[in-house]
Amino acid sequence: MFGHIIHAYADRFASDGPRQDSPLLEVFSRLGPPGQSRDDMQLFRETFLLFSLNLLDAMLTIIWVRNGVATEGNGLMARLLDSGDFTFLTAKIVMGTITAFVLLRWGNRRVARYGLTLALAVYISLMGIHVVTGLSAFGFISQTAMRDLELLTSSILTMVT
Repeated sequence: MFGHIIHAYADRFASDGPRQDSPLLEVFSRLGPPGQSRDDMQLFRETFLLFSLNLLDAMLTIIWVRNGVATEGNGLMARLLDSGDFTFLTAKIVMGTITAFVLLRWGNRRVARYGLTLALAVYISLMGIHVVTGLSAFGFISQTAMRDLELLTSSILTMVT
Protein backbone atom coordinates (compact mmCIF):
# COMPACT_ATOMS: atom_id res chain seq x y z
CA MET A 1 0.00 0.00 0.00
CA PHE A 2 2.78 2.45 0.89
CA GLY A 3 5.45 0.80 -1.23
CA HIS A 4 5.25 3.40 -4.00
CA ILE A 5 5.98 6.17 -1.49
CA ILE A 6 9.00 4.34 -0.14
CA HIS A 7 10.22 3.68 -3.70
CA ALA A 8 9.90 7.38 -4.56
CA TYR A 9 11.96 8.44 -1.55
CA ALA A 10 14.50 5.68 -2.09
CA ASP A 11 14.95 6.81 -5.71
CA ARG A 12 15.30 10.43 -4.66
CA PHE A 13 18.03 9.74 -2.11
CA ALA A 14 19.87 6.89 -3.82
CA SER A 15 23.40 7.98 -4.61
CA ASP A 16 25.07 5.02 -6.25
CA GLY A 17 23.92 2.29 -8.59
CA PRO A 18 20.60 0.56 -8.83
CA ARG A 19 18.43 0.40 -5.75
CA GLN A 20 17.88 -2.92 -4.00
CA ASP A 21 14.45 -3.60 -2.50
CA SER A 22 14.63 -3.79 1.26
CA PRO A 23 12.67 -6.26 3.41
CA LEU A 24 10.71 -3.30 4.82
CA LEU A 25 9.66 -2.30 1.30
CA GLU A 26 8.44 -5.84 0.64
CA VAL A 27 6.29 -5.73 3.79
CA PHE A 28 4.70 -2.39 2.83
CA SER A 29 4.08 -3.46 -0.75
CA ARG A 30 2.10 -6.48 0.52
CA LEU A 31 -0.19 -4.34 2.70
CA GLY A 32 -2.53 -3.51 -0.16
CA PRO A 33 -5.55 -5.57 -1.16
CA PRO A 34 -4.89 -9.03 -2.68
CA GLY A 35 -3.98 -8.84 -6.34
CA GLN A 36 -3.28 -5.12 -6.24
CA SER A 37 0.29 -4.04 -6.88
CA ARG A 38 1.85 -0.83 -5.70
CA ASP A 39 1.53 0.54 -9.24
CA ASP A 40 -2.27 0.40 -8.90
CA MET A 41 -2.20 3.00 -6.11
CA GLN A 42 -2.34 5.82 -8.62
CA LEU A 43 -4.98 7.93 -6.87
CA PHE A 44 -3.26 8.27 -3.48
CA ARG A 45 -2.42 11.99 -3.78
CA GLU A 46 -5.83 12.92 -5.15
CA THR A 47 -7.60 10.86 -2.49
CA PHE A 48 -5.48 12.45 0.24
CA LEU A 49 -6.34 15.90 -1.16
CA LEU A 50 -10.05 15.05 -1.12
CA PHE A 51 -9.85 13.82 2.48
CA SER A 52 -7.95 16.96 3.49
CA LEU A 53 -10.49 19.25 1.81
CA ASN A 54 -13.30 17.34 3.54
CA LEU A 55 -11.62 17.88 6.92
CA LEU A 56 -10.95 21.57 6.20
CA ASP A 57 -14.57 22.01 5.12
CA ALA A 58 -15.75 20.48 8.40
CA MET A 59 -13.55 22.73 10.53
CA LEU A 60 -14.46 25.91 8.62
CA THR A 61 -18.15 25.02 8.76
CA ILE A 62 -17.96 24.66 12.53
CA ILE A 63 -16.17 28.02 12.80
CA TRP A 64 -18.62 29.90 10.54
CA VAL A 65 -21.76 28.36 12.07
CA ARG A 66 -20.66 28.80 15.69
CA ASN A 67 -19.78 32.45 15.05
CA GLY A 68 -23.12 33.13 13.33
CA VAL A 69 -21.53 33.90 9.97
CA ALA A 70 -23.19 31.11 7.99
CA THR A 71 -25.52 28.15 8.26
CA GLU A 72 -24.99 24.53 7.23
CA GLY A 73 -26.69 24.00 3.88
CA ASN A 74 -27.02 20.21 4.15
CA GLY A 75 -30.04 19.36 6.32
CA LEU A 76 -28.63 16.06 7.63
CA MET A 77 -25.26 17.59 8.48
CA ALA A 78 -27.04 20.58 10.08
CA ARG A 79 -28.81 18.17 12.45
CA LEU A 80 -25.49 16.54 13.29
CA LEU A 81 -23.97 19.97 13.91
CA ASP A 82 -26.88 20.79 16.21
CA SER A 83 -26.00 17.61 18.14
CA GLY A 84 -22.51 18.94 18.72
CA ASP A 85 -19.21 19.78 17.08
CA PHE A 86 -17.66 16.40 17.93
CA THR A 87 -20.59 14.50 16.39
CA PHE A 88 -20.42 16.57 13.22
CA LEU A 89 -16.64 16.26 12.92
CA THR A 90 -16.71 12.52 13.60
CA ALA A 91 -19.34 11.98 10.90
CA LYS A 92 -17.30 13.97 8.37
CA ILE A 93 -14.12 12.04 9.22
CA VAL A 94 -15.89 8.67 9.00
CA MET A 95 -17.41 9.55 5.62
CA GLY A 96 -14.05 10.80 4.37
CA THR A 97 -12.27 7.66 5.57
CA ILE A 98 -14.78 5.33 3.92
CA THR A 99 -14.54 7.33 0.69
CA ALA A 100 -10.74 7.23 0.79
CA PHE A 101 -10.75 3.47 1.37
CA VAL A 102 -13.13 2.86 -1.54
CA LEU A 103 -11.11 5.10 -3.86
CA LEU A 104 -7.80 3.50 -2.91
CA ARG A 105 -9.20 -0.01 -3.18
CA TRP A 106 -11.03 0.42 -6.50
CA GLY A 107 -9.17 3.44 -7.89
CA ASN A 108 -8.16 1.57 -11.03
CA ARG A 109 -11.76 1.73 -12.29
CA ARG A 110 -12.81 4.52 -14.60
CA VAL A 111 -15.89 5.44 -12.56
CA ALA A 112 -13.67 5.96 -9.48
CA ARG A 113 -11.41 8.36 -11.37
CA TYR A 114 -14.37 10.33 -12.75
CA GLY A 115 -16.07 10.41 -9.37
CA LEU A 116 -12.89 11.59 -7.69
CA THR A 117 -12.48 14.35 -10.28
CA LEU A 118 -16.06 15.50 -9.76
CA ALA A 119 -15.74 15.39 -5.95
CA LEU A 120 -12.50 17.41 -6.08
CA ALA A 121 -14.17 20.01 -8.33
CA VAL A 122 -17.07 20.31 -5.87
CA TYR A 123 -14.79 20.60 -2.83
CA ILE A 124 -12.48 23.13 -4.49
CA SER A 125 -15.57 25.20 -5.36
CA LEU A 126 -16.72 24.82 -1.77
CA MET A 127 -13.36 26.16 -0.58
CA GLY A 128 -14.03 29.23 -2.75
CA ILE A 129 -17.32 29.69 -0.92
CA HIS A 130 -15.49 29.41 2.41
CA VAL A 131 -13.02 32.09 1.27
CA VAL A 132 -15.85 34.45 0.27
CA THR A 133 -17.60 33.73 3.58
CA GLY A 134 -14.42 34.54 5.49
CA LEU A 135 -13.82 37.73 3.55
CA SER A 136 -17.39 38.79 4.22
CA ALA A 137 -17.14 37.90 7.92
CA PHE A 138 -14.02 40.01 8.34
CA GLY A 139 -15.56 42.97 6.49
CA PHE A 140 -13.50 42.79 3.30
CA ILE A 141 -16.63 42.30 1.16
CA SER A 142 -19.61 44.62 1.64
CA GLN A 143 -23.18 43.41 2.14
CA THR A 144 -24.14 44.99 -1.19
CA ALA A 145 -21.45 43.02 -2.99
CA MET A 146 -22.64 39.85 -1.26
CA ARG A 147 -26.24 40.49 -2.40
CA ASP A 148 -25.02 41.09 -5.95
CA LEU A 149 -23.02 37.84 -5.82
CA GLU A 150 -26.09 36.00 -4.50
CA LEU A 151 -28.24 37.37 -7.36
CA LEU A 152 -25.62 36.40 -9.93
CA THR A 153 -25.35 32.90 -8.50
CA SER A 154 -29.14 32.51 -8.45
CA SER A 155 -29.36 33.66 -12.06
CA ILE A 156 -26.70 31.20 -13.18
CA LEU A 157 -28.33 28.32 -11.29
CA THR A 158 -31.72 29.23 -12.78
CA MET A 159 -30.27 29.04 -16.31
CA VAL A 160 -28.59 25.69 -15.59
CA THR A 161 -31.61 23.99 -14.02
